[in-house]
Amino acid sequence: MVFPGEEARNKKVLGISQMPTVQLPDGRWMTDTTAMIQWFEGEYPDNPVVPDDPVQAFVCFLLEDWADEWWWRPAMHYRC
Repeated sequence: MVFPGEEARNKKVLGISQMPTVQLPDGRWMTDTTAMIQWFEGEYPDNPVVPDDPVQAFVCFLLEDWADEWWWRPAMHYRC
């Protein structure tokens, strides 16, 4: 699915069209999922995504990093 308005805005604001993209309340933009997870965890501690248990948290970040760094190529190759 293509969102022309989002693509044009991202290229204008960020210099690149990349997803996911989140604009923070202070006007900054984030495009890195790992940084987004950490930011949301800090801003909304009452609704955590990452488990409290350190081992489970480590596994969550390990899986996220693995998917983020290694699965984007197949995702781009096999998308419609």
